Amino acid sequence: MQSVVIPDTVTEIGKSAFEGCSSLEKISIPNSVIKIGDRAFANCKLLSDIVLPNSITEIGKSTFGGCSSLISVHLPNNITKISEGLFGK
Repeated sequence: MQSVVIPDTVTEIGKSAFEGCSSLEKISIPNSVIKIGDRAFANCKLLSDIVLPNSITEIGKSTFGGCSSLISVHLPNNITKISEGLFGK
């Protein structure tokens, strides 16, 4: 899968939800999402940029670890917790 649109009914992207989706290039996250779990996008090697909505308050460990094509991440001001190794393994 190259692109994912998460529905407005989702409030949390769970642990390892998209981990290892090697062909994922783009993801659209709605304002309903408030939390992204550990390693949710880890090793999505083609994911190049991501805009997190202002509703996000918490991001788990190593969420973007191994995303070797990632060149842009927009982090909103409302985040209250970023766990260790956001871009690491």
